[in-house]
Amino acid sequence: MGYLLVVAILVILVILVIFALSATMLLVGSLLGLLFSITTFQGALITILVALGALLAFVLGYVGRIGEDVSHALAYLQEEDEEEEDEEDEEDEEYPPLRLAPDRREGQPVSRNAPCPCGSGKKYKRCCLGREV
Repeated sequence: MGYLLVVAILVILVILVIFALSATMLLVGSLLGLLFSITTFQGALITILVALGALLAFVLGYVGRIGEDVSHALAYLQEEDEEEEDEEDEEDEEYPPLRLAPDRREGQPVSRNAPCPCGSGKKYKRCCLGREV
C-alpha cells in the first residue's frame, strides 16, 4: 500500500512540473509575441528550443568533464605501466636471457655424438638434436 502512495505522489508531482513548465513557456511566448511580431505559439516554440539547447550544452559539458577524467585516469595508468616495465627491465638485467636452440651453421652438419654447438658441454644427441631452430 505504501508503494502505491509513493507512485501516486510522484505522478502528481510530474504532472505539476509539466503544467508549470508549459505555463512558463506560454508566458515567455506571449512576452516574445509582444516584443516581436510572432504568435504566442511561435514564442513558446522558441522558448522550448532555447531551453533544450541549454540542457544539451549542460549535458555535453558534463560529458566533456567525464571525458577529461577518463583521459587523466588512462594517462595515470599508462605511467604506472611504464614504471612497472622499468622495474621489470631492471630485474631482467640480473638474469641473462636463456638460449633455447643453438646457433647453427648452414653448411656444416653436426654428428650425434659431437659436443653440442650451443656450448652446454653435452653431446648433441642429448642436448639440442630434436629442437627446432
